[in-house]
Amino acid sequence: MFSLMCSVESHSDWRYKWYKDSKDTLVYQSNRHTVTGDTLTISRAAESDQGLYWCQGERDSRPKSTSISQPVNITVNDQPKAVLSISPQWMNPGDSVTLNCEVKESSTGWRFSWYKTVPYRAGLPSLLDKSYSVEPLSGYGTTEESYTLSPAGPTDTGGYVCRAGRGDPVYYTDYSQHQCLWSEGSPVSISLSRLLCGLLVVSPFLLVSIILMVKYCRAGGLFSRAKSPEVEVSQYQCQGRRTARPQSSQRSVSLHVSANVQPKAVLSISPQWMNPGDSVSLICEVKESSTGWRFSWYKTVPYRAGLPSLLDKSYSVVPLSGNGTTEESYTLSPAGPADTGGYVCRAGRGDPVYYTDYSKPQCLWSGDLQSSLSLRISPNTTQHFTSKSLSLICDLKGNSTGWRLMRYTETGVESGCSPHWGSITGSTCTITSTDTGDSGVYWCESGSGQYSNAVNITVSVPPGFPVSISLSRLLCGLLVVSPFLLVSIILMVKYCRAGGLFSTAKSPDAELRCDFVDEQTEISL
Repeated sequence: MFSLMCSVESHSDWRYKWYKDSKDTLVYQSNRHTVTGDTLTISRAAESDQGLYWCQGERDSRPKSTSISQPVNITVNDQPKAVLSISPQWMNPGDSVTLNCEVKESSTGWRFSWYKTVPYRAGLPSLLDKSYSVEPLSGYGTTEESYTLSPAGPTDTGGYVCRAGRGDPVYYTDYSQHQCLWSEGSPVSISLSRLLCGLLVVSPFLLVSIILMVKYCRAGGLFSRAKSPEVEVSQYQCQGRRTARPQSSQRSVSLHVSANVQPKAVLSISPQWMNPGDSVSLICEVKESSTGWRFSWYKTVPYRAGLPSLLDKSYSVVPLSGNGTTEESYTLSPAGPADTGGYVCRAGRGDPVYYTDYSKPQCLWSGDLQSSLSLRISPNTTQHFTSKSLSLICDLKGNSTGWRLMRYTETGVESGCSPHWGSITGSTCTITSTDTGDSGVYWCESGSGQYSNAVNITVSVPPGFPVSISLSRLLCGLLVVSPFLLVSIILMVKYCRAGGLFSTAKSPDAELRCDFVDEQTEISL
């Protein structure tokens, strides 16, 4: 936040106008821009707020206005960021592990504090997105940039963050991105460099095999190339035909047509998990596009014919704002239980107005919501391992007709337990074998648009669990392209065993293990 003050030495009763970037562009009042008397205050300063500012006084009696002031150049720098690194990140019990915290692109005088992440619990300090709560490892902090876990043991595995503070009163950075400390838990460990040495020494054909494999997979479409997000280029030709001779002409010269990809609106919500009374910001941006947009925000409701709707008709939308505003943010304050649910935005500009498509829906959740619906999970924990059974129960209170179970994962909003990701019996959805792709936020939704409490579920691979790869695709991609590869693998294993390149981490008689389950090959190293 920063404030600018305008003053006129003579007369009184002045009102003040503010200009930015040019003497013709007025600064209007908004949720971030406030004019109080002679002061312009800009909260949550962003890079778009930097530039030249002018002020001018006005009043009802003569003289009615002043000349425009000299400009003031405002520069907005990024907030200092704490960055955490862990060394070593894979530890054996008894190792000494160092957590290093740095503040990038900033001066000295910081005191550093370290925290271990735990599942989110209301009442504990939490990360901004409320994905985790944090428990301090140290008190007010220290001027040392490192914190040591010695000796480190199995209970020290997990996530860690740090932050820094300085000044009086203390100014804190945000928590760093969390980093994980892992424990060597697989039966056999092998050095990558020694494995490569063993591979390449025993088989001169292996490098050629890998090159051929990559070319084969690209040709077969196993690797997909990312398209340019800005421009799509097409090539067009024409050719004339008729019934009499000559029946056809030659093809014309190729014409290359470039089309700009339609600008896309992207919505973000902060915070995404709210407590009643919080102030929640909906921020809408148009990626890779110029300025001049007006933004509008909408709340999603169950699809109803006659209402504006998303392209896939998964939801209809109800506007939160009128014709839109040039501000990129819309604030729900104070936010309450009725504000939970899905939101989208879109932007428009020009005359007549050209609109972007609606953004992908984003959800505002409350962990403790009182409604006619509630969601329970069994086992009653938010942390789950793969290949386990998980039940989600929608408790319906009163007449909650047309209900459905929803989830929000990396792939977006999904509805319908059966047949997509589980089986449904009554009001219970059962996922018989969980996968990491089942991680996400789950909630129940009624036909009238009411939402239950939301539950943030994380599915992870158990420590020491073998890595799974598809046997059919592996054989297709590797063995077809190189008849030498199978021999290379056999020689590699024999060479590594003979040379003692495999080191035992737990049992001294542990062996390389390959288990075949359906089409999945599980290889533990």
